[in-house]
Amino acid sequence: MTRGGLRANVAWMLVGNLVFAASQYGVLAVVAKLGTPTLVGWFSLSFAVTAPIVALTNSNLRAVQATDTHHEVAFADYAGQRALAIVASLLITAVATLVGGYVEAGWVLFWVASSKGVESASDVLYGMLQQRERHDRMAVAMITRGVLSVVAVAAALYATGSLPTAVAAMFLVRVLTLVALELPMSASVVGGWSALVPRLDRGLLWKVTRTALPLGAVGMLFSLTHNVPRYALEWSFDAHTLGIYAACAWLVQAGQTVVSALGQAVLPRMAAHYRHGRRASFLKVAGALWGAGAALGVAGVVGASLVGGAALRLLYTDEYGAHVDVLVAVAAAGGLTYLTWLGQGITNAMRRFDAQVPLAITVVAVTAVVCVWTVPAWGAIGAAAGWGAGQLVYLVWSVALVVGGLRRMPSPA
Repeated sequence: MTRGGLRANVAWMLVGNLVFAASQYGVLAVVAKLGTPTLVGWFSLSFAVTAPIVALTNSNLRAVQATDTHHEVAFADYAGQRALAIVASLLITAVATLVGGYVEAGWVLFWVASSKGVESASDVLYGMLQQRERHDRMAVAMITRGVLSVVAVAAALYATGSLPTAVAAMFLVRVLTLVALELPMSASVVGGWSALVPRLDRGLLWKVTRTALPLGAVGMLFSLTHNVPRYALEWSFDAHTLGIYAACAWLVQAGQTVVSALGQAVLPRMAAHYRHGRRASFLKVAGALWGAGAALGVAGVVGASLVGGAALRLLYTDEYGAHVDVLVAVAAAGGLTYLTWLGQGITNAMRRFDAQVPLAITVVAVTAVVCVWTVPAWGAIGAAAGWGAGQLVYLVWSVALVVGGLRRMPSPA
């Protein structure tokens, strides 16, 4: 397959990720418009419970695939590892639901976890497309899945008024997209349907798992840094307060989607630059990434300060518009997150997976400690402060990891 140019890859990933992020935000906006902050809180809590579990079991396998520049492992083996991971994530989520006592949100949690399982199946296909730099096909799939999810949730919630029914509709749409679009598209790229069949070879499963597991731990811990403030809010206050915070935090997702698209688009090229000792090219891309992340962070804080209240009233309801201070605090923490997200991508290009584990543990600990102090006193603003404190630690340490990785860069071929 002919791979796209770097600018074309970035453009496709920006469009795909932006539309998909807008659709994810659209789902939340539909729940906020047709429901109450309490329903938004339960919806957010369901994602907060499932996200760390999925991050652990998925182990950021897409990054491992994309940086496998020598094609040392076949797609069938990556798919086999992901199939086992999906089963594990569903079982762990069921246990977490029972242990956490989330009875009221039980069915919402069930359908969110099921949707995440389908999304994980799509993700391993995207990893193969990214490895072959077919970002155009990945973007088309993401756009289709996102738009149909919004339509399904809006129609189901409007017709029934039931949040579990709406999330079940989202699950069905994602299954349909996987079967009717993503699988045929991937088969045409990888070399036929037979290449997509998962293979359970013990030796290769262990090799893939051993490589990806540090990323799984990092992904889970990174997810916890985002969700610990949500747990603290739900524990100290109620689902209503969590709903206000979650609605503001989801607005920050737009910038995170941009930096994620940038990181995903350049990851295979950065990995190749690093492997072949092209220091100048590697630093040029890394500097551009961090510069873009910083610019987005500043723009987010300025925009929230100037038009945040009007945006909240327009996108949600007047009740949310009274909390512009929460939006500004979340935007500031989100700006730091853009930089740490890109820093993680750069260290992934260096394949410094193990070194990220102690960093992520430290960040979760800092976030939790700060939230214990700030959330009971300041509510949603305290949750944003805890999130931002953890991200600041993450940023400083990730820069140190990149500097250390540059010292270990191979000599030019």
